[in-house]
Amino acid sequence: DAARRTTRVLAKSERGYAYDAAREALGRGEQVYVVCPLVGKDTQERDAMAGEGAAASREEPDGGAYHPTVAIEDDADLEHDDVAAATREAEMLQGSTFFDWRVELLHGGLPSSEKQQVMQRFHDNETQVLVATTVIEVGVDVPNATVMIVEDADRFGLSQLHQLRGRVGRGEKPAQVFLVSASKQDVALERLRAMETCDDGFELARIDLSLRREGDILGNRQSGASVLKLVNVVRDGGLIEAAHADARELLENDPDLDAPDHAALGREVRLLLGATRAGEGG
Repeated sequence: DAARRTTRVLAKSERGYAYDAAREALGRGEQVYVVCPLVGKDTQERDAMAGEGAAASREEPDGGAYHPTVAIEDDADLEHDDVAAATREAEMLQGSTFFDWRVELLHGGLPSSEKQQVMQRFHDNETQVLVATTVIEVGVDVPNATVMIVEDADRFGLSQLHQLRGRVGRGEKPAQVFLVSASKQDVALERLRAMETCDDGFELARIDLSLRREGDILGNRQSGASVLKLVNVVRDGGLIEAAHADARELLENDPDLDAPDHAALGREVRLLLGATRAGEGG
């Protein structure tokens, strides 16, 4: 429940506050998620990558029981070294920060049956700390989990962070979400701070789009400089809709842009698409 859940943004130098809160919750018999976006990087490697800018709910049935039949979605394919790095991080937390409690690791590279077993143990409180990737976005209902720490939170989109934090505060106990980031970029921090005051998923998506821009609409880039130099997709929604309607009408009447009046436009489109395909290696 959003009313019983607080969200706080922390710098890397302040992450100790999050882990102190996690230990206090564990001392009360509650459980903790630690979410890592770069499962293939250990803490030091992720810290070195921080500050590069942000990378780009489905509800399960009512009731507190864990449903093993609910699919836990895979994240990106993991290579052997990635799994080893994630395992080392979980072992580090087990051996230091959470040495009094059981820590387990959950990631998309695990066999489906093993993922279900890990989640079942977490649900049954046989495991108190779950180090996980975004596989926990859906299919997870553990009301006793009251703290979530998201490392390198600036590398997530706000909608994804909002969905992730929905995994805590599902019972009657107050919940805390800590978004940890080493980023020094004003836009990245402004995005994250929106999570502290807004609990509306639609509004967060609008804020995210406004701040991150649309990315490369002709390629697969999700962050970085906008390719629309003079247009903002949030501010200029009406203009974009009008341009889209004009483009559809133009393509219906002259799909190959062969008409003399459209020759210059056709040339520019072919140059743009040719450059895009060449850049993608296709």
